[in-house]
Amino acid sequence: MKSYREEFYKWVKDNNIEISQNLFDVLPDSPYNLKAGQTCTFRNYCFCDFPGYTIMGFCKPELWGGCVFLDFDSYWCPVKPEYILLDGTKDQRCNVEATQGNGKIILEINRIRCLLQSYEKGVFANLIPLQTGGETIEEKLNNIHIDFAENTISSDDYKSVKWHSFKHTIDIEEVKIVIKKLHLNELE
Repeated sequence: MKSYREEFYKWVKDNNIEISQNLFDVLPDSPYNLKAGQTCTFRNYCFCDFPGYTIMGFCKPELWGGCVFLDFDSYWCPVKPEYILLDGTKDQRCNVEATQGNGKIILEINRIRCLLQSYEKGVFANLIPLQTGGETIEEKLNNIHIDFAENTISSDDYKSVKWHSFKHTIDIEEVKIVIKKLHLNELE
């Protein structure tokens, strides 16, 4: 893969762009610990993965939230931190985390936050993706139904690129294990 490092640094110098080496310098409250030089996969808003990139630096977030410069052919266009999956981390596998509070259970599946709407042990789980309000129509996901007995996932979004890509990143067994750990006696 061609490196655009020289072009990037020339562009930075010619345009007097201020570049930081650490994401926390430009986005102090970020949940992501990113640094220049780390290798990563770029996962776009449709959940299509593009591996083999290097982080070159960070700028103050653009209007759309982009602030991470990658060593790729559009080096002048920063991407959102949530689209970066660091090499060798759990982000590159199916990542499911759960939190419980105020009578609600939130599952975060590959960085998509979902409310657990209903659940029957070993049979199914219905999830409602939580929107931030900043998504485009292509970025939104509708309700998700995971059928543990048939080992299938379905949604009203069956035609969208994001839905197909998101579906392929989910490990149903991983979701099942995390839900079991919650001790969902009140929902069973």
